Amino acid sequence: MNSSRFPSFSTSLLTPPEQTPPEPISSAIAKPVLTVGEEMFSPADLFEKLKTHGLLPQLCREILIDQVVSGLTPTPEESAAGLKTLYQQHQISEEPDRQRWMQQHSMTPEQFEQWSQRQSLLEVFKRRMWGAELGSYFIKRKESLDRAIYSLIRHPDRGVIQELYFRLQTGEDTIANLAAQYSQGPEHQTYGLVGPIEMGRIHPRLAQQLRAAKPHQVNSPLQLETWFVILQLESWMPAQYGAEIEQRLLDEQFQQWLEQQLQQARLQEMT
Repeated sequence: MNSSRFPSFSTSLLTPPEQTPPEPISSAIAKPVLTVGEEMFSPADLFEKLKTHGLLPQLCREILIDQVVSGLTPTPEESAAGLKTLYQQHQISEEPDRQRWMQQHSMTPEQFEQWSQRQSLLEVFKRRMWGAELGSYFIKRKESLDRAIYSLIRHPDRGVIQELYFRLQTGEDTIANLAAQYSQGPEHQTYGLVGPIEMGRIHPRLAQQLRAAKPHQVNSPLQLETWFVILQLESWMPAQYGAEIEQRLLDEQFQQWLEQQLQQARLQEMT
């Protein structure tokens, strides 16, 4: 029998094809994942850029937020309250506001929905964590939240301040006129008027004197570091607990908690 009548088979057809070996981890790390202009960036490059530009802590914050909201299952009431707070914060009340927000932040409708859901879940997390403690926390913070409007003259020369104080005591001039002429800080542009400003944002000794002062009464000169100061309380505005203060205190406590979590985080560099 002539074997040439039958087709011959290569033994290569009977062996499995060679498998492509997996890409080494080092190659995956070096592979570009982002292109900006003509420059390409690998994951390792991006990590270095985040560190160089001080953006790594912000990335860690966002990762922590993802972690805390991922396991939340809010009630319908919590979801509605979270969205209401979010829209109030960003002044989104109607569809044109929503469209403008998406345009400003280069978001698609789907991305906007994801963002708003994430942010509303974050509000739910804040209220579950600290909502029950807000009353006592407000009492603790109230002194620094109280506000005042006051008039101020500051000058580095004690003799000048003493002379100005004497002129005020005798009624020879007003604190507004003297502040405009002699005060060495930005308040001279407003005739000495400062505020409304929270007590937590000014020098503790100024805050102490304002708390004890009577409206429209010129206080004795006070030395603050290299300055000599004349102070007059114009109006006192005690902090009152309400929706705005409540949200601020929630945000405050969340930021404190977030900073603690970041301090505990261990950032491991990619090699």
